[in-house]
Amino acid sequence: MKAKVKMNGDGFRQWLTKSKNMPDKQARDVVSRCNRIERVFNVSLDDVVRSQRKLETLLERTSVEADNYLKAGANQLTASSQLRTAARKYAEYKGSN
Repeated sequence: MKAKVKMNGDGFRQWLTKSKNMPDKQARDVVSRCNRIERVFNVSLDDVVRSQRKLETLLERTSVEADNYLKAGANQLTASSQLRTAARKYAEYKGSN
């Protein structure tokens, strides 16, 4: 079985703080959301962002399945939106390298 490539969280965080002028705390939150996507949906974002079709499928899954994975009482719509935004930012990061 092929091992999954873990995303480059440190490089991504540095890119967010330098290229996007994002405060470090906010950048760490975005990286954390990307890690959650990888863990919950059992995917490698490095693999997913190589294909627009795979990225769109993941974004749809995030919307549809968010309530199955998020803690009870969480605002699923907001959390789902934050996860999708984080995945899009990671795709932008990978596209800029």
